[in-house]
Amino acid sequence: MSLPVDLTKRLSARPKPTRDGKHSVITFADRPSIEDWLRLHSESFLGGRAPWPETRFRRELLDRLWFSPEHMWWAISNDGDRPIGTITLEVDGDAGQIHWLMVDPAARRSGVASALLQALENAAWDAGVRQLSAETLSTWAPAVAFYRRHGYQAPPIADRAKSR
Repeated sequence: MSLPVDLTKRLSARPKPTRDGKHSVITFADRPSIEDWLRLHSESFLGGRAPWPETRFRRELLDRLWFSPEHMWWAISNDGDRPIGTITLEVDGDAGQIHWLMVDPAARRSGVASALLQALENAAWDAGVRQLSAETLSTWAPAVAFYRRHGYQAPPIADRAKSR
């Protein structure tokens, strides 16, 4: 059975910038491509099956009051022009929620997700966010392990009971 896993990270200082040199990270404002997002979503979550219709993407992201094109990033491989990953940040005061971290299956385990998460954490810090959260599924062990490697933890049981 797949259950949601909420992971959080407290930002106590601006994250240290690192450059891997393999990926450029730009915002959705720089490249507003719904088609690229739908392709990545299909490859990452649907096994390449038919992508969502554009209307569902708009409902899931663009039409949300919190959506900002400056808070959605693409990872672009330096050896091409095709987005190979994306991530989105929702800002609500000093809290931030990570949405839709996706990496092209062919580009996984090459630093794409880490580059995207770093861009998001730096922007979150600049926006005054001090607590970040991400939700994934318990059956997605690689995603849970990724967030834990980057300092995200499940909140204590008492905090989880309060939030329900």
